[in-house]
Amino acid sequence: MRQIEPSRATELMMSLPLQPGATRSNVSAAIAAPNRTTDVASGGDRAGSGAPRRALASATPPAAFTLIVVYVILDYVRVQDLPGFGALRAIRPALLLMLGMIGYLLAHRDCVPAGEKKFLVCGLLAAFMASWIPFATNNYWAFQITIDVLTMVVFIVALSAIVDTEYRFALTVRVFLGALAFQAVWGLTHEGHGNGGIFGDENDLSLALNLALPFAVVGASSARSVRDRIYFVVCGILCICGIVVSFSRGGFLGLVVVWIGVLLMTRRRLAVIGLTFTAVLALSALAPPGYFEEMQTMQNEEDGTRKERIMMWGFAWKAFEDNPIFGVGPGNIPWRIGDYEEYDDKSGRSHLGFQMHSIYLTLLPELGITGVVLYSMLVFMNVRDIGVAIRIGRRNPSSDIDGYARALAVSLAAYLTSGAFISVLYVPHFYYLTALTLAARRIAQRQSRAIERGQHV
Repeated sequence: MRQIEPSRATELMMSLPLQPGATRSNVSAAIAAPNRTTDVASGGDRAGSGAPRRALASATPPAAFTLIVVYVILDYVRVQDLPGFGALRAIRPALLLMLGMIGYLLAHRDCVPAGEKKFLVCGLLAAFMASWIPFATNNYWAFQITIDVLTMVVFIVALSAIVDTEYRFALTVRVFLGALAFQAVWGLTHEGHGNGGIFGDENDLSLALNLALPFAVVGASSARSVRDRIYFVVCGILCICGIVVSFSRGGFLGLVVVWIGVLLMTRRRLAVIGLTFTAVLALSALAPPGYFEEMQTMQNEEDGTRKERIMMWGFAWKAFEDNPIFGVGPGNIPWRIGDYEEYDDKSGRSHLGFQMHSIYLTLLPELGITGVVLYSMLVFMNVRDIGVAIRIGRRNPSSDIDGYARALAVSLAAYLTSGAFISVLYVPHFYYLTALTLAARRIAQRQSRAIERGQHV
């Protein structure tokens, strides 16, 4: 942390907003001591640089941030699905936390970003899905998926409003990474299956671990202490091991995309190449028997799984051709397969209820061109937000937001690539990335404004 001239100290101290529990002396200490970091929002002060950087104060209280952190843990660790914790399901902790976020946002509307177009697009997408509920073939799944998406829309608004400092952003990323490292350990001890819900399938687990890996790389390269670097390196290794043990071909493809993305985005290409060479040697020696043979089946035109998925994609395309504008409703293409397949009920089997194993061949038939336009707008807005955060962060060497934005870019690319072969259109990953990209852009812009005022960020 660079030291500020004494003549500017008083002016800066008086200009910083304070939260409950903070004092002007806390701020003065942060200005005077270049080797100390102060969380103005909570009034704490601690020496050293092992934790994420703290400078600008948050406009929201620590209690609100706690809602975000605990929600991420519940959503990605899936505590309620662990053996012995089943009683948590009865009290619906995730729902209670979501209600807490809604209550906070309603009581503090001034903290919600005004005029944010991303909120409008998310709302339109959720409203379009909700309009399908009375008309869908399977009303139950249309309703459930709409509720899931509405929940994620609230989370996007809450995270972008509450995670408004680089310190909070860094902690959120650490929690997200740690939760997925836990899922990786669970997969290593449960034959490639994660714990609960969206991680139970090997393909879903591998995709989620790919999304976490770029943050491990960025964290390890920018860590300010040995302890932090060990944390990120261990999480990264666990994610790679979890991807391998899943035997997911889509996960392997995502891993390749992550490597290419990190290589393109990082300023330390030689280090990445060296680590890659080491990882390939280790993978060759330690990979489970049959792993590389399984990955090679991606090119086998006679592979049964490949043939079945291509057949399902054909059904999905026909459904899109018949319903090009509005689709058949969220979560409903598995229940409309019977309209397009022909089988002998004595010697064959129906694929009714089967997933499409593709973001794109789920989006097209279920939401039609309307859904494609709205979803594409969100992807474009995410890319735009990442670009803004990178451009601003690059001009601010005291901030790590540039690195986080680069990690988000790689994670988004991995999601869109692996997702071409995995049914993850409605799982939370994309909406988490959407929330984080918006938060990264807003934090970068806030830091830029602070620099223009002569404040330290």
